[in-house]
Parts: sequence; structure tokens; C-alpha cells
Amino acid sequence: MTEVKRIGRNDFERLSLEELESLVEYKRREALERKKKIVDQAVTVLQVFGRELSKRYGAYHEYVSGDLRLVWDDYGGTIDVYWGRRHVFCSHETSSFRYNPGDWEAVLDDLHERAAKVLKQREIEEKKKQLFEELERFLDLRDLEEGGAVPHQETVQEKGKEVL
Repeated sequence: MTEVKRIGRNDFERLSLEELESLVEYKRREALERKKKIVDQAVTVLQVFGRELSKRYGAYHEYVSGDLRLVWDDYGGTIDVYWGRRHVFCSHETSSFRYNPGDWEAVLDDLHERAAKVLKQREIEEKKKQLFEELERFLDLRDLEEGGAVPHQETVQEKGKEVL
């Protein structure tokens, strides 16, 4: 199905069985894609900006920014999104999938973009730390800090050229 038009309840009677099946399948795929995106974004935001509250099993993560409130129960693996007092998204598998589109999605998109930048910077810092630790195994960094020569950089005379 290339294009899905908005249809009302009265229009259902005019659709053929095949059209209805196709529409339902399209809407299922769309909902699953949307659900996955929202869950991934919310988890990233909660990992970076959220606060973790310990509980008996797993942890409970929460982040509040203005009207947006994200909640992640990592033991149950559920994400809940609240916009003001409205429960606009729920990822719980056994309950009916809740999704109410609205302004909260733009706020979540923006927060996710910011959180992704923070995660990228953390990855860079962690990689630099690992490389520095590896470098420490090869160099005596005290010599570098004191302005001394690096021990393994002694010059060697080879065919009239200096090689480090």
C-alpha cells in the first residue's frame, strides 16, 4: 500500500476485505516501528539524563523536563511517557500498546539528539582513556612529564640516515 488516507469509521464499510487487511497490516508495522524508535530514544535519554532509583529488582529510571516525564523500569523492560498529566506512551507488551502522538515527540527527539551527543563524547573519552593506558605500558610517561626523552626513541645510524 503506497498511500494511506485518513478514513473514518463510516468508510470501513466501503473497503474490501483485502483493503482492510492491508490497512491493518500497514498500521501494525507503522506502530511497531514507532514503538521501537520511541523506546530507543527514551532509553538513551534516561541513561544520560535520568536519575536511577533502586528497587528490589532492577532499577527504576526517571527523567522529567517540563511537561515531559519518562519512566523506565529496566527489570520489566517497560517505558512510559507522560505529557503533563496524560499517559501518552506505554511499551508494556501485555497491555494494549498506548501511543498518543503530540508535541512530546518533538521534545523527545530534541532530548535524544542531545543525549546521543553526550554518549558520543563519553565514547571518545573512554577510547582515549584506553589508548592512554595502553600507551603507559609502552612508555615511561614520567620522562615525558619531566621533559625527558622517550626511552625507545633513540636514534640509530642506518646507511647514513637517522631513523627514530
